[in-house]
Amino acid sequence: MTKTTILLVEDEAIVAADLASKLKQFGYEIVGTTGSGEEAIELARCLLPRLVLMDIRLKGPLDGIAAAEAIRRQQDVPVIYLTAHSDAATLDRAKLSDPFGFILKPFEERELSTTIEMALYKHQSDRQLREQQEWLRVTLASIGDAVITCDTDGRTTFLNPVAESLTGWSIDEARYLPIMKVFHLINEQTRQPSEDAVALVLGEGRPKTLADHTVLVTRDGREIPIEDSASPILAADGRLIGAVFVFHDVSEKRRAGEALRKYYDELEMYVEKRTQELKELSDTLEEQVIERTAQLKSANEILRSSRVAALNLMEDAVIARREAEETSDRLRLEIAERKQVEKALRESELFYSQTLESIPGMVFTTRPDGFCDYQSRQWEEFTGVPVSKQLGEGWNRLLHPDDRPRAYAAWRSAVEGRTPYDLEYRVRRHDGEYEWFKIISRPISDAAGQIVKWFGVAANIDQIKRGEVVLQQAKEAAEVASRAKSQFLANMSHELRTPMTGVLGMLEITLNGALDNDQRKYIEMADRSARSLLQILNDILDLTKIEAGMLTMEEKPIDLRECVTGVIDILIPEARRKGLSLLHTMSLEPLEMVVGDQLRLRQILTNLVGNAVKFTEKGKVEVTVQRGRKMSDGRRQLTFSVTDTGIGIPADKRDILFNVFTQADESHSRRYGGTGLGLAICRELVERMGGTITCESTLGVGSSFSFTIPFREAGPERVSAAESVTVPSVADTVSPGAEGEKFRLLIAEDDEITRKILGLMLQRAGFDFEFAGDGRQAVEMWQQGEYDLVVMDGQMPFMDGFTAAATIRELELERGGHIPIVAMTAHALSEDEDRCLSAGMDAYISKPIDVRKSIDLITQLIARRRDHRHQDD
Repeated sequence: MTKTTILLVEDEAIVAADLASKLKQFGYEIVGTTGSGEEAIELARCLLPRLVLMDIRLKGPLDGIAAAEAIRRQQDVPVIYLTAHSDAATLDRAKLSDPFGFILKPFEERELSTTIEMALYKHQSDRQLREQQEWLRVTLASIGDAVITCDTDGRTTFLNPVAESLTGWSIDEARYLPIMKVFHLINEQTRQPSEDAVALVLGEGRPKTLADHTVLVTRDGREIPIEDSASPILAADGRLIGAVFVFHDVSEKRRAGEALRKYYDELEMYVEKRTQELKELSDTLEEQVIERTAQLKSANEILRSSRVAALNLMEDAVIARREAEETSDRLRLEIAERKQVEKALRESELFYSQTLESIPGMVFTTRPDGFCDYQSRQWEEFTGVPVSKQLGEGWNRLLHPDDRPRAYAAWRSAVEGRTPYDLEYRVRRHDGEYEWFKIISRPISDAAGQIVKWFGVAANIDQIKRGEVVLQQAKEAAEVASRAKSQFLANMSHELRTPMTGVLGMLEITLNGALDNDQRKYIEMADRSARSLLQILNDILDLTKIEAGMLTMEEKPIDLRECVTGVIDILIPEARRKGLSLLHTMSLEPLEMVVGDQLRLRQILTNLVGNAVKFTEKGKVEVTVQRGRKMSDGRRQLTFSVTDTGIGIPADKRDILFNVFTQADESHSRRYGGTGLGLAICRELVERMGGTITCESTLGVGSSFSFTIPFREAGPERVSAAESVTVPSVADTVSPGAEGEKFRLLIAEDDEITRKILGLMLQRAGFDFEFAGDGRQAVEMWQQGEYDLVVMDGQMPFMDGFTAAATIRELELERGGHIPIVAMTAHALSEDEDRCLSAGMDAYISKPIDVRKSIDLITQLIARRRDHRHQDD
C-alpha cells in the first residue's frame, strides 16, 4: 500500500525532529521539512504531498496562515495547523484559510494520529461530494426542461440555465426573491394570474401539475406558453424544506401543430376522398404520439422528484459542513461531519441509481476510452440482452449494420473534439426488428477539466420516423394528383379550343357579311357567349399554369394611363347598357411608365372592373390609381382600387372570395354567372408580382377591391424602346407587287372547319394557299411546290406538326433557304410554345385563332423573308 506523504513546516528544529519521528512510527512518509513559509509553498508545488502540517508562527515575511492560504490556492491539499497559541483571535484568523484541523502543542501521539486521519478522510469526502455536485450540475444543465426551486417561504434558491434563458433572470439576480416574481404565470385565456403554485405544493406536500393554458411572463414582458409541474422538496428526515418547479416552452410544439393542421387542410383540398385513408392513419399516429407523450410526462415526474431529492441532499451537506466549522468541540464535530458526509454519499448514490432508472428513454454512461460501463434496465427490456453482456463494446452489435460506420465516426469525432455526441441510428429489438433512436451524450469533466465520463440518453423516435415516411408518401401522392389534374385541364383546353376556333371564326365571318338587324343582334349575342366561354377556358388555363408552376411574368415598359383607359374602354359599353357611371382617377405624376407585365396587369383590372359592373345594378363603378411610397430597393408601390355601389358581400363570405371555384353566394352564381376562378387568379397574379390584394364590403351598399404592387420605374431608354415598337399593317407589308403578285401559303391542318375558316380569312386578305391534311403530306407538298410561308397545326395524323417542321429544317440544310413556319395549336401552355420553337418553327398561334393578329403575324414573317432575299441579292 502506498504511504501517505506529508510536508512538515516547523521552525523549531527539536519539535520538527520529534514530529518526524512520531509520524514515521505511524507509517507516514515525510517528503520534506522546512521552517520557512516561502520554502513551504515551493516544496508543496514540487513534491505534491497528500497533507501539510503547518506551524502557525514561522519566522520570515510569511507566517503559517499566509503560507497555508497560498498552498491551498495553487493545489488541492489538506492543511493541519500546529500552534501553541489557542487565543480566539488566532483561531478565528486561521479558520478563514479553510484548515482541516488544529493540533495544540504539546500534543499526544493519539491526538496527532486521529487528527491526521480525520483530515485525510474529510479531504477525500469533500472531493467525492464536489464530484457528485458537479455531476448533478451537468445533468441539470444538460436536460431540456427548465428547473426552479424555492424554500418554504417561497424564496427562490436555484435556477438551471434553461430556466434562466426562459425567465430572463440569472441565478444571482433571482436568488431569495419571491419565486412568483421570477416564475410569473398567468392564465392564457382569462389573462388573470394563475393559481398560487407555491401555496398549493407547500400546503398539500405532494407533486402537482399546474393548470392548462399557462403562460410565463418573462422579465422583459414577453409571454411564453409553457407546460409545467411542481413537487415538494423533502429533507432526509421527511421535513418539507421547499418546492421545485419544472417547465418547458411549448411555442414550437404549438406552431408545429398549427403547421401540421394547415398542411392536412391543403392536402385534403387536392386529393379529396383519396386522402381519407391517410387522415385515418394520421389520427392513429396522433393518438400514439399523445399516449407516448403521456408516458414521457409520467416518467418526467419521477425524474423531477429524484432531482429534488438530490438538491435536498446537497443543501443538507452544505449545512453540515458549516456547522462543523463553527463548532468548538473539534473532535466531536469532526465525527458528526463524517457521519453527515457518509449519509450524503449514500443518499446521493441511491438518488443517482434511482434517477438513472427512472429517466424516460434509455440511459447509459461511458468511460473516456469509449467502453460502456452502465446501462439502464430499459436497454435490457428493449434488446433482450442482459446488461452485463452489453457493457464494454458489446453494445456495438446491437446497431443496424448500415448505421455502424456512421455511429463510430461520430463517436470518434465527439471524443477528439470534446463535443457532445448527437446522432440518430437504429437499434435491434429483442425480436430482431430494428427501431430508430436519437442518442444524446454529454461529457462530464472533473475540477481539472479532464473528461471522466460520458452521460447519455437514448429516446425512441421510431414512430416519428414512420410518420415522416407516411407524410412524404402522402405529399408525393398529392403532387401526382395535382399533376394529373393539371394535365387533364390542359387536354380539355386543347379539345375545346379546336371547336372554339370554328365557332368564333364563323361568327366573325358572318358578322362581316350582309345581315339584317335581327340577324346581326342574334349573331352578336352568340359571339359574346362564345367569347365568354373562351374567357372561362383562359381562366382554367391560367389556373393550370399557376398550379403547375409554369406561369411566367414579363418585364416590359407599361404606360399606366394607356393600360387603365384601355380596360375602361372595353367595359364602357356594358356599363352604359346598365345605366352605370364608369369613372377613373389617377394620381401618378410624375410617374407614368413602369416596368412589369402589362398583359397580367390588364387581366387583373379587367376581372375586377368586370365583376364590379356585373354585380352593380345602379350607381357607379370607380377605378383609382395612387402612387405610394418608394421601397428600399428602388421600386415604387402603386395601389389600384375598384369601388362599386353593388350588392356587397356578406362578412362571413369574404375569407373564401379568393379561393378557386368559390363564390360568395351560390344564388348569385345562377343570376350573374361565373366559375369562381377570376378572383383566385387575380390573387395569384398579384402575389406573383410581389403585391397583396384585399376586399372591403358592406352588404347592400357596395364593395371595394384594392391591390398594391411594387413596380420599377421605366428609365428613358426603356420608354424610348417601348415607343419605337410598332406593328406593321397588312397594307404596309404584303401589298401586291408591281405585277400584282400574290403570296402562296401552305396550310397543314386536319380539321375541316378550321380549314374552312382559314381559307375564308386568307382569301379576303389576298393570299393564295393550298391545304395539306397531315404532316407527311405537308413535307411532300413543300418539296414539290414554291411557298412563301407554312402554317403548321401541332396535332395531325400520320406525322404531327412538330416532326414535320423538324423534317423541313433538316432538308433545308441540304437544299438551302429558310421558309417561315408558323405553329398553330390548341395547346396554350408556355412549354408548348417552347416545343414549337425547338422544332424549328418561327412563331406561334394558339387556338381559337384571332384573325387580325394572325394576319399581322403572317405578313410580318413574309416581309422579313422578302427583305432578307433583297439584301442577299
